[in-house]
Amino acid sequence: MNNERTGSWSRYWTTGALHSCPGSYAGNYSGEIAAFWCEVAHSFAAGSCGIDIGCGNAPVADLIFRYSDPKRLPTIHLLDAATIAPPWLHGVSAPVREHSVLHPGTLVEAMPFDSASIDWAVSQYGIEYSDLDCSLAELVRVLKPNGHVALVMHATDSVLADVARVEVTHCEWLLHAQGPIVAAARLLEPMSRVRDARSGQALRHDAAANEARQNFNACMRALDARVAVSEAPDILLDARHVIAQIFGGVQTAGLSWGESQLLLFRQMLSDSQLRSSELIQHALGESALARMAEVFRGTGRRVQTRAIHDRQRKMGWALNAIAP
Repeated sequence: MNNERTGSWSRYWTTGALHSCPGSYAGNYSGEIAAFWCEVAHSFAAGSCGIDIGCGNAPVADLIFRYSDPKRLPTIHLLDAATIAPPWLHGVSAPVREHSVLHPGTLVEAMPFDSASIDWAVSQYGIEYSDLDCSLAELVRVLKPNGHVALVMHATDSVLADVARVEVTHCEWLLHAQGPIVAAARLLEPMSRVRDARSGQALRHDAAANEARQNFNACMRALDARVAVSEAPDILLDARHVIAQIFGGVQTAGLSWGESQLLLFRQMLSDSQLRSSELIQHALGESALARMAEVFRGTGRRVQTRAIHDRQRKMGWALNAIAP
């Protein structure tokens, strides 16, 4: 198990985010992706048993339950290598909770199910992060001979991969030894001493504080310049906002509070950099998608693959593998 990956995703899901595309969807997935899952869910037999691979906070399971017969809900096993506790499960009916079985810390390469025991399997931006040779063989093992597979996966030429490439460079710059996070850390102590106009005036004669301020201001000018030319500046704007909040609070909450908040944000940036790097690494090109499709065709299933879009932006690949 990749401990860096699982730690990063565990921390991300703890924030309560429903899925990994909060910048694209205000709530759950909508548009073409939601329509795909609606069609898939309606093809499942009432009362069937399925698995959601790399489920995170389980947005796909949420959609499937919405599209299912409330009198004969499916049982959905929610698998993820990370620690998961989907917040939306607290606000649903008792039957939905009873039909949701959590499997945190579970790899798709070694699933805890008997052979030929599962009716269907779904995954949204999950299975492609696994060792596909192992995970696809394991998936074929646990599925019933007529088991249905529906997947949405990252594509190398999707808008999400494009954004990830940009955000990796932003995170590298923000976390660099000469970047804004280190500059902000050096300015925290002088900022914590500003209690009133007199203390602020005294800092004007503090050479170390002046140097820290000048260095930080230069970093902020560089940040503004990057924002102006970036096609995906969100993480830069977040950094500017968070640092301003920390500086605003450190004068009353104290230096230790400011240091802890900046450390948490540094961890968030490091996690974001890792997740973006892995998205780029595991996104599938057309040949990789074709190889995956051949695995399922080899089991006698009919396989359909296509690009899936949102507002004319390519969001990834969709794969449907159905037994004849």
